[in-house]
Amino acid sequence: MQNGLDIHRNSGPKVHFESVIKNFRRHGDTCKLISLQPGRKIVEYSSKTLKFEYKPLGLSGQKWFVLVEGIVRKLQTISKLPFLGIFDGYRFCEACQLYLADYDVFYERYSVMGFGGARAAKKMNKPLILEVHADIINFETPLHGEKLSKFQHFVAERITDYCFSNARKIVVISNAVRRRLENYWKVPPEKIEVVPLGVDIDLFKRALERLDSGSSLESQKLLSKTILFTGSFLSWHGVDVLINGFRRVVDQYPNVKLMLIGDGPTRTDMEEKVKQLALQDRVEFAGDVPHEEIPLFLQKADICVAPYKKLSSEMWFSSLKLFEYMYMEKAIVASNAGQISKILQHGYSGLLVEPDDPIDLADAILELLLDPEKAKMMGKNAKKQVVNGYTWEDHCSKIKQIMLQFC
Repeated sequence: MQNGLDIHRNSGPKVHFESVIKNFRRHGDTCKLISLQPGRKIVEYSSKTLKFEYKPLGLSGQKWFVLVEGIVRKLQTISKLPFLGIFDGYRFCEACQLYLADYDVFYERYSVMGFGGARAAKKMNKPLILEVHADIINFETPLHGEKLSKFQHFVAERITDYCFSNARKIVVISNAVRRRLENYWKVPPEKIEVVPLGVDIDLFKRALERLDSGSSLESQKLLSKTILFTGSFLSWHGVDVLINGFRRVVDQYPNVKLMLIGDGPTRTDMEEKVKQLALQDRVEFAGDVPHEEIPLFLQKADICVAPYKKLSSEMWFSSLKLFEYMYMEKAIVASNAGQISKILQHGYSGLLVEPDDPIDLADAILELLLDPEKAKMMGKNAKKQVVNGYTWEDHCSKIKQIMLQFC
């Protein structure tokens, strides 16, 4: 269950749920995703079909209900009254009741104002396991440039309290999120389980098998070196720091290019920065790439980067791209922050640099460019680490053990 997932966008949440459902399906478990889409439509994704299908609703799909909802929303806009997600919560609750009655456990990814799943689980007497990636209200929403009014913030916190208290277990993706839930939200420690994200080994194996023996690839690498970034163009992902650092790299190692995969609100600014630094012929913006094609891009890269910025609080997220870099045996340069510094071993499986420091980032990249044997050794060590605990198979195995406590 996920409130607000955009199925048309190549994003971390989409990769996450598809990987989880695929792994459960492999082991004979039946799963179904119910998600409220932009435009207030309900979509279903089943482990039986692996396809998205829009589903009809009951009361909340009636014309009169939609008409009343539209009038209320328009009055809210005119009167500048805060939106509280009441209609969306009701709609999601109804969808869960209609389409999840035969399932044993509800597993939901926490969202702001998203009370529908918790409400449905309570009404249907189903155990709810809530997955929390961040304190969205206080940390992630402001990072996206969004601002809740004082009243919205108050209501959002009450809804969050309701969801946390009704969940049988809360799964978090890092120890930073665990600490936040314990210290700020007062969630009992025994209610929280830390389960990091992972890499889809099957997807990456299949991609590698499709590649040629490597002769043509090696000839390309002789011509130039490639630094690769994958992810969203969001302010805290540090693409601006990377581009500033890359200028220094090019000045000292001209035979190199930078490939940026992804999209987001800061992309236009990053394109302008590339022009200002006269790097147009060295930087390629590849845009959004289907996840199944990511391994092919990674295979062509010499160094992969995760230049996250320093945040106002402890970095809480679990980086999907880091695990994928590691599995592909890539030399990695990443910010020394949060879960990254607990996974990568500096000098063994990657190089850790100070966040927001383009010079430190550039010097680490140059170190690996100038010592390809060290880069190769670090890549091999990284793969050894990731296959022992950071795969989707590992992730789903832990989730299933939690679920079995309530079945």
